[in-house]
Amino acid sequence: MLEDQLIHKLHELGAINRAPALWREQTRAEILKKIEAVSSQPFSFGERLVYGWQQMRLVLAPMHLAPVVVAALVMIIGYGPLAAALTASLPGEMLYPAKRTVEKFELSIRSSSNSQGLFYLTLAGRRLEEARAVKAASVNTQAELLRDYNITLGFAQASLETGLPSQALAKAYDQAADVLSANLNSLTVASQNRSVYNAAQDLTSKVSARALALLVSAHTSDQNGVMPVEVANRLTAEIAKVEAKLEGVDVKIKEFPAVRPAPRVVIESKAAVVPVSEASRQAKESLIEAKELIAKSEFSLALAKVQESEDLTAKSEAAVAEEEAAAESVTGQAVEGEEPAEGAAGQGEPTVEGESTAAGTGEGADEAVPAEGSVEEQAPAAPVSP
Repeated sequence: MLEDQLIHKLHELGAINRAPALWREQTRAEILKKIEAVSSQPFSFGERLVYGWQQMRLVLAPMHLAPVVVAALVMIIGYGPLAAALTASLPGEMLYPAKRTVEKFELSIRSSSNSQGLFYLTLAGRRLEEARAVKAASVNTQAELLRDYNITLGFAQASLETGLPSQALAKAYDQAADVLSANLNSLTVASQNRSVYNAAQDLTSKVSARALALLVSAHTSDQNGVMPVEVANRLTAEIAKVEAKLEGVDVKIKEFPAVRPAPRVVIESKAAVVPVSEASRQAKESLIEAKELIAKSEFSLALAKVQESEDLTAKSEAAVAEEEAAAESVTGQAVEGEEPAEGAAGQGEPTVEGESTAAGTGEGADEAVPAEGSVEEQAPAAPVSP
């Protein structure tokens, strides 16, 4: 389409008048009535079969035949011994592709966002268990499983945002995120996979924070949904986690040499750059305020203080880690610089005969040469009077 034609079409679209408000409301009411009338009628058996077949085709279309056959057998058997073998299978084993196929089928038959989100949490836990079970030498496999974990947990987070919030859903997400976080902390990660591992920890923390926020919100909106003691205990447990992290930051701060400048933290809310020790102090003050608000049952305000402390703690940890990396780099450069000096000294020690040459180039050259040669060699050259 030419530029002039495109501009003409855009002008035509801009000239279209909006429908009257009365007509929009009447049309909306009619559509809602039709939706209510249709939704009240249950699906027939034939419609359910067609829908199930369509979903099956969408799931099985991109897959190979062998895993599909195995998955169908598992569904027919009813998750017997073969299902247990599938669950225990690991990447690289014969049954693992069938295991992933069954997971996709199970996901496809879940209709609501809430049920899909909970199943995504289950899948994330499986990927993490597989990452722990694979051999430490399988660096690439571990990285791939951690990436799958991040993708699956991202879908779980999206389902949490789009689903219908409830206190039961918030509890389920909160408990699952707590288990995932504990398993992540106990995972031995190869140095090459550190970045994807850090992304997994960050995403898990975000899901946990969102679930906690929904839990507090469920208590605020419905006092009968979540007991105050339960919300208070959950916030107290979150505070304990942050305090443990702050203790680790304080220990590392004390290990920094006094000659090096202290790492600094940017606080956007106050538009200030402060030392990491000051950021840690402010984080502790926020936790103290959060405890006082919990005692008053002001859980929403307490959650805000906890989140503020978590943000400062995360920034402090990042600043400390960056400082440690810089210190290791400086130490490595110093060690590399010392090796040539040691080699030079080692080469000079065995050459005793060349000491005069070394002395001529050293700081004591002016003293060593006259002491040995100036008196004995220059005296015979002087004229002798008769």
